Amino acid sequence: MRAVQITERIVRRVLSTAAGLLILAVVGLGLAAHLGVSGYSLSLLRGTTAQLGKLAAGQRTEELTLDAAVFPETHRLRAHARLKLRSLRNQRRHFYFLLNDGLAIHHASVVGSSIHPSVYQLWMVTVIDVGRPLAADETIELDLDYDGQPDLGGVGLGAGIMDARDVLLNVDDFWYPSDVQSFFSADVSISL
Repeated sequence: MRAVQITERIVRRVLSTAAGLLILAVVGLGLAAHLGVSGYSLSLLRGTTAQLGKLAAGQRTEELTLDAAVFPETHRLRAHARLKLRSLRNQRRHFYFLLNDGLAIHHASVVGSSIHPSVYQLWMVTVIDVGRPLAADETIELDLDYDGQPDLGGVGLGAGIMDARDVLLNVDDFWYPSDVQSFFSADVSISL
């Protein structure tokens, strides 16, 4: 009986210690994410974007055609983007982008195909699985429909404005390809 009580105490202490460490880790990660996103910790933000750059290596945005409608009275934006992407590596299937976390992609398709790519959005990182591996130097065109309230997103590179009198959209308010390896052409049309 006494041995069972001692074992129960030890198990409780181990579990409570593990729970406490888990809570501290979650709080620490949350604080680190807040410091990086808000710009208070530039080294953390730099490290995070460097990791995203490693994921995005091997892809290149060739062209972006964007048609967006802005509704200042509701602070909403609705857009259709066509992206021409080039795979720089053999067997590339996933493409990575940054997108304001106040926006959500509702529909994705591959131009000229019946393939509907899978889209995963985790905070600002958007991952698009095109459904098949691409060969090196192969291009693919994606159509993406999305909408939302960009001013509700957690991050802005600059203070965008969307009210009845003034509208000022920054690139991170409507679309931000993370491809920093090269330049690409963009045809952007925004209507109120």
